[in-house]
Amino acid sequence: MHKTRRFAILMLGLALLALPAIAQDQAKTDETKIDAEMQKKGREYTTLFYEEQLETLHGFFTDDMKSSMTLAELTEIRKGLKAKLGAETELLGEATVARDDYVLYTRRAKFEKFDGVIEVRWALRADHSIGALFVSEAR
Repeated sequence: MHKTRRFAILMLGLALLALPAIAQDQAKTDETKIDAEMQKKGREYTTLFYEEQLETLHGFFTDDMKSSMTLAELTEIRKGLKAKLGAETELLGEATVARDDYVLYTRRAKFEKFDGVIEVRWALRADHSIGALFVSEAR
């Protein structure tokens, strides 16, 4: 019985040592789910932007974002970018990074009328609302 008790204590100790690793694995799993979810939203919003479904897209803007960019301004920005860049021709990569209260979704791509690489970036809140949109030449 004494050996059984030692074995049980040893197993309990090993299990307690494993708890932080299990918690860390769970956190990574949760983070991966969030990344995948935000990547999906970033793709969805980019598609709405490219397909000029701007009223729908504008509906996802936070109140602050709506105040800083009206639907008319968003429409003018999209028209200007379409004229200057043309259509996306090649997706080079995507990434998500957590920053404060936002997840930044970045899409790097080539376009038919532009020789360089363009980044489309969305700042997304946990509720999937859009806090910012950036379109610029990649650095």
